[in-house]
Amino acid sequence: MHGPFRTDAGCLVLEVSFPNRTELETARLKLRQWQTSDLELFAKMNADLRVMEFFPAVLSRAESDVMAERMRSFIAQRGFGFWAVELHESQAFIGFVGLHVPTAELPFSPCVEIGWRLGFPYWGQGYATEAAQEALRFAFAELKLPEIVSFTAIGNRRSQAVMRRLNMQPEPETFQHPDIPPGHPLREHCWYRLSREERAMGRCLRLKRYRLHPATRASTSKPGDRARPTIPQGEAKKITGSLLGTGPCHEGTPDDKRKPFNHMPCFIEATAKSRVEIE
Repeated sequence: MHGPFRTDAGCLVLEVSFPNRTELETARLKLRQWQTSDLELFAKMNADLRVMEFFPAVLSRAESDVMAERMRSFIAQRGFGFWAVELHESQAFIGFVGLHVPTAELPFSPCVEIGWRLGFPYWGQGYATEAAQEALRFAFAELKLPEIVSFTAIGNRRSQAVMRRLNMQPEPETFQHPDIPPGHPLREHCWYRLSREERAMGRCLRLKRYRLHPATRASTSKPGDRARPTIPQGEAKKITGSLLGTGPCHEGTPDDKRKPFNHMPCFIEATAKSRVEIE
């Protein structure tokens, strides 16, 4: 076992010491611990059908409060998690972005995921990508994690767009999310991943990184749809930045066959009682 982990009674246990701080900052955003004042706005967000389109159901106020408390507790225990996000300019709460250890038994478990959920008024302004970039920096530079994953329902183009902007690589296999009932239209998920080595490379992206997951294209395309450009308009500057070493990216190969993801170390306690679960 390499890195800041050891095996104890069949589980992987973290040995590294976390920073005492629980906040991160970007040019426009603060990723911080949860506050009581966040709860009402968070509940409204979780009751918004637009925000919850790719989740099985909206949440009640009680369910939303429980989720927020779990995230607060996880950050207090670990020093990281799904942070509450606020705008520097107005101190407005806009949602959450951060790192999490999925409790569901996923095909690529154990793993650490990056995720986000923002209120509808804050969509389309680059906030999710900006905050997630800082969370990735923290994961790789400070936590020294070897790899990060992200996953979503195959129809969720918006979240997949964020994953691609983070230079995460889509995996060809989809999976059935175990927490969603069989037959549910949101049960099939796709997943992306990014390693610390890939992020550090600073090499030019392959064109395939800008394409949607094949399952998403198949599930959402309509007869007569025109092919989308491989590189979105305006992305040329990002590629130029990558060549200069100012942005993380990865140049894969057509026959790239990486190891199965089940070697990924994960933050799992030696006893089930000490695990912090976030639905």
